[in-house]
Formats: sequence, structure tokens, C-alpha cells
Amino acid sequence: MICRMGPVRIALLCACLPACGAPGTMAPKPLEARSSPREVSPPVAVDPEFVAWLPERYEAEIFVDYDALRACDLMDVVERVPMVSEFLDSLAKGYGCSFDELRLTRTGIGSIEPGDSFAQRTISVARIAARPLSRTMPAPWQPLRFSHHDGFYFVEGVSRPPAVLWPSADLAVAGDRELLLRAANGESRGGPHPELQPLLPVEGTLAQVAVGCFERKMHESLGTIGWFWHDEQDPARFVRFALSYGDDEQVVLSMTVRFLCGTTGLTEVEKDLRQKLDAVLGDESLRSFHELVSDLQLVHLGKDLHATLPLGSVREAYRKLERAAFALMAIAASRR
Repeated sequence: MICRMGPVRIALLCACLPACGAPGTMAPKPLEARSSPREVSPPVAVDPEFVAWLPERYEAEIFVDYDALRACDLMDVVERVPMVSEFLDSLAKGYGCSFDELRLTRTGIGSIEPGDSFAQRTISVARIAARPLSRTMPAPWQPLRFSHHDGFYFVEGVSRPPAVLWPSADLAVAGDRELLLRAANGESRGGPHPELQPLLPVEGTLAQVAVGCFERKMHESLGTIGWFWHDEQDPARFVRFALSYGDDEQVVLSMTVRFLCGTTGLTEVEKDLRQKLDAVLGDESLRSFHELVSDLQLVHLGKDLHATLPLGSVREAYRKLERAAFALMAIAASRR
């Protein structure tokens, strides 16, 4: 429940791996400048009760609409993946509920004070199935009063203890204990950093991760190792990975990278992606990826580089991703 940017690493992997399968016989396409349908979609309505508890001017957000995932049957597919059900059950317990009761979560992550660890200043707000407020948590969680709210905090081996409380029968708030105390006492006003706001979920979003770099480099913000996608004159400022499902009942995986200027840094990343596509497609052992990324679209809109991968229906998306996963496992096994 306390996010240490693991989901961001997973999202980065999921977003980058599909780029390894476009037809290698194709010459690199010129960078296209055109509008994207997602840019004009209405934003997801933000419940004021959610915003009140989120960190002030948070710089990254993880959003998951579990009810929407269930409604389009994608959650049934996700739960077939080994160990995912156990992970989801554990996640829900951190909010004091079962996974079947978990409806939607928004997690705000940010550096509240200079020198703070970006990954540990986190509050997650969850919409849950309504039931009486007399919720409990098992040991080693201990009771704690948050202003006029009852809650619990974790007491074993954590430098910044996580906590959880229930402001109403259908709302759970979990995360950094100090931040929750501030919010409960009215000492902070929650909400995203203004520059992050335009990248937050739009209608049809099932799940997404949006991260702002601000004064950090991209690899520092994502919690990854290495130096990539950084141009001193035109650095990447934001990255967003999203999974969406529209009225056409099609699943779409997308990545958006927003640059400071949209010039040299954007061009470098676009060129790098296309070179990797061609390099991978020269390897016959990776033919299993061809179908997955045959519809990959890479477009340029102002300072943004959008990579969009339509996956088809839920059934088609599952089949494509399953084949890709098996191919990855086979490759890993062959290189041991």
C-alpha cells in the first residue's frame, strides 16, 4: 500500500516492451504531428472528498478503476496471472477491506519537503463497498486517533509508519502517517501539482501512472537504474502510462512522454525507439511480438510524444499479451 514506485517500474516495462515488435521491413516513419483523441476527452470527475486527503501538490499519481476493470471483464483476465490474486487480496487488506469491496483508488506521491524520498511520501484514497465504520486491523497494527477519525498505524520496522483510516462508510485513506495526521487536522490542502493536472485520468481510463520529474531526471523519478531519455536542453518532464477501454469495447495501452521544449530530447527518444524496433525485428526469435505491435502508433503533438497500442477486444488483448509473455519467458530461459 505504501508505494515505492514498483508499479511505475512495471508500467514502464509494459509500455516499452511492446515497442519491440513493429514490422522490421518498414522504413522508420517520419514523426507525425497530429491531434490525439485522448487530448479532448473529458477528465475523470474528481471527488472533492478524495482530493481533501491526497498530498498537497503531489507530483505523481497511480489510478486504478477496479469496477471498470470488472465491468469490461478485464479483471477476470488479470486474476488468471499467477500470484496476482494474492497480491490484490493483500492490497485490499491494507485498506481494511476485501478485494471484492475495492472499487477505485487514487494514490498521490510527492516530495513534500526538500530532501524527502520521492517514493515514501504517499497517500492512497480508495472507494470501497459501504459498510459500518467499525473496521479493525490485525496486529502489528495499532489504534490511532486522527482528529475525529479512528484509524490504525503499522508499528513494526518502518521508519515512516503507514496508517489507515475511514472518513466515511465507503472511503478508506491509507499512507504516510504524518501526512494523514496533517490532512485530518486540516493542515494541508490536497491536490496535484498544477503541471501534473493535465495528465491525470480521462474518461475511459482503466488504470494509469503519471509521473512528473520537476527538478529530477526521468530515471530518478521512475525509481529505475541507468541514464536514459535525458537531454539537457530538452529533458523529459512527465511520463504517463495508461490502459483504457472505450465505447468501442477496445483495449488500448498508451505511453505519453512530455518534454520541456519538444525539440532535441523528443527527437532523440523517437529515434531511439524506432532504432530499437528495427534491431529487435532483425532477430527471428522475436517474431512472437509482431502481432502484438502491428498497430503501434507513434505521434508527435507539441511537446508530447504519444505511443499508442490498440490491443483489440479483451479476449484479443489477453491472447496477444499471453503470447508475448510466453515469448519473453522463453527468451529468458534460453539466455541462462
